[in-house]
Amino acid sequence: MLFSTPKMFAQADMKQFFETCKVNGSITLHHLETGLWIFSDSTDALMPSLPASTFKIFNSALALELNAVKNKNEVFEWDGYENTFFGQRIDSWNEDIHMKRAFQVSAVWFYKKLAQQIGREEYRYWLDRIGYGNGNLEETGADFWNFGGFGISPKNQVRFLKALYKEELPFSADIHQTVKKLMIDEESESYKISGKTGWTKTDERDIGWWIGFVEKKEDTWLFATRISKDITSDNPDFSACRKSITESIFRDLENLPDTTRYRR
Repeated sequence: MLFSTPKMFAQADMKQFFETCKVNGSITLHHLETGLWIFSDSTDALMPSLPASTFKIFNSALALELNAVKNKNEVFEWDGYENTFFGQRIDSWNEDIHMKRAFQVSAVWFYKKLAQQIGREEYRYWLDRIGYGNGNLEETGADFWNFGGFGISPKNQVRFLKALYKEELPFSADIHQTVKKLMIDEESESYKISGKTGWTKTDERDIGWWIGFVEKKEDTWLFATRISKDITSDNPDFSACRKSITESIFRDLENLPDTTRYRR
C-alpha cells in the first residue's frame, strides 16, 4: 500500500459553510508537515462517489506513463462531434486540443480517447496498484469516472494527492512534475494553489468536487471538498460553491490568502 497511516486527526465544525451555499458535503484536510488530518464530517470522508473530472489528475499521469499521449502538448484532433455537459454546449471542448488545455477546460472527449487507448484492464491494474478508488469498473462507457459504480472517498483522494505531491507514485519524476504543473490554479511569491474540480450527476444528485493542495513557504495543506444537492434543486451557485466553501474554510483556518482571482 502506497499510503501511510495518519498520525493524528480532528473533526471541526464547518457545517455553516456548506449551509450558506445550500449544499450537503464535507471537506477533508491533511497537513503535510505534521500529519494532522481534519474532517468536517469523518463519516462522509470515507464514503466513495464518482470522482468526475478530478480523475483527470490520475488519468493524465497514467496516460503519460503508458505513452497514450506523448506529452502535455501533443494535439488531438477534434472529430467534429459537438460535445455537451448534460445538454449544455461547451465551446472550449469543440476544438483540436492538447492535454494542458484539456485539463484546464475539463474536455471529456480528450480523456475518453485516452481511456479507449489505455484499455480497461490497464486501468484495473494501475488503480489497484496505486490504491485509488473502489475498483468497480462495471460501467461500459469510456468515462467510467463520470458514470456507474466507480467511486473514491475524499480521504482516498487526499492520500492519492499526497503520494503525487511527494512524488511517491510508481511513475517517473517528470510525470509527477508535469501533472503538478497542470494543476496550478493560482501562484504568487508567498503561496501556490493547485487543484482540479469535478462535477457529475448520479442517483438523482449533483456531485461536485474540488481537490488539491495549498502551498505556503512554511507549510502545505492537501484538501478534498465534495458537495452534493438534489438534481431538482435549483442552485445556480453550485459550481462556484466547490471553491468558495474551500476558500472560506481555509481563511477560517488562517491558511489561505484572501483572493478571488482564481474563482471560476
